[in-house]
Amino acid sequence: MAICERYTKRKEDAMEIYNDSFLKIFKEIHRYKPSYENEMNSFIGWIRKIIIYTAIDHKRKYYKQNM
Repeated sequence: MAICERYTKRKEDAMEIYNDSFLKIFKEIHRYKPSYENEMNSFIGWIRKIIIYTAIDHKRKYYKQNM
C-alpha cells in the first residue's frame, strides 16, 4: 500500500491502484518465473514491479482525462 500512496495523493486512488494490482497479479500468477535463487525475494520483486507499473498506468490515465 505504501508504494501506491507514493504515486497518488488521495487514499481512494491508492486503494484502487492496490486492488487493480492484485487483480493483475492473480490473473498472471501462472506466468511467474523466479529470476533469483531466493524465490521469495524474486516473488516480492515481481509483485512490487506490477504495483509500480499499475500505479504509473493509473497516473497516466488520470492525467489524460484531466487534460
